Amino acid sequence: MNYLGDNNNNNSNINVITKSAVGSKICEFLIILTHHIVKNREIYPEGIFKQSKYNEIPVYMSIHPELNQYIDDAIRAMQSYLIDGEIRVVAIQFRNEEEEIVECFEFEIKSILSTSIEDEDDIEELEIYFVDCIFKIGCLFGSLSALPNNCTFSIECYTTNKNIINKIEWVRVYNKLNPNSFKTIQAKALKNNLIDSKLIVKENIGLKNKKNTMRII
Repeated sequence: MNYLGDNNNNNSNINVITKSAVGSKICEFLIILTHHIVKNREIYPEGIFKQSKYNEIPVYMSIHPELNQYIDDAIRAMQSYLIDGEIRVVAIQFRNEEEEIVECFEFEIKSILSTSIEDEDDIEELEIYFVDCIFKIGCLFGSLSALPNNCTFSIECYTTNKNIINKIEWVRVYNKLNPNSFKTIQAKALKNNLIDSKLIVKENIGLKNKKNTMRII
């Protein structure tokens, strides 16, 4: 996928980074991140995932058609709203059988490129940030408590415009979590000319520690 478009000016060597290109790159990352998280949180059989690569680092991607379609459709449905700044958080949430939130991975976007720019260093920094996010999350998996049996996951978003929720198929409304109930781990953050964002992991320690709900690995 080409993220840098040719400028129409006389200097054809100058590449322009557009807002739309940054939005596409964010969505590509979020799709890969979702696959990788879902695999490593072990709510589905290991056999439906295959190892792949994202910018030369190993990641796991589902080969299950229905799961792939859900992840792709949910993230792509949010793309235009991400670009317009109307979605501030994309969350991958895990819930127990009682529909209580046990764990949440939040990708927060405070701002996104407001105009086209010509600095390729920023797009390179963004790519490195996404790689670092996946690497950092990979390091955190071992420190997270096992999820309860029969957990499900969903892709949710927090938006500044409640009217768009009905327009986004597959995506649930994300309600901000009570900070007193969750342990928060900041995985990675980046603020440059393209994006101001951070990746956060939240654990509901009380629910995970309920007796007879822990899954034995």
